[in-house]
Amino acid sequence: MDATTVLVIDDDVNTREAYAEYLRLNGFEAVAAGNGLEALELARRAPPDVVLLDAELPDIDGWTVLRELKADPQTR
Repeated sequence: MDATTVLVIDDDVNTREAYAEYLRLNGFEAVAAGNGLEALELARRAPPDVVLLDAELPDIDGWTVLRELKADPQTR
């Protein structure tokens, strides 16, 4: 069985790395993005099972990222 993939989206590098490391130590595969546009690109290339999302991102807010992920049949 493959590990559950979690997309961690946070503009704070320390927070992002801490979440990703915690997830990896607990058997998850973590993929990290520092902004919303990067997150959308990563999610479209390899859709994650779970998204851990900061609502306040520098380029587009987390709610917009969430709406875009939900609207795209590939990432829904």
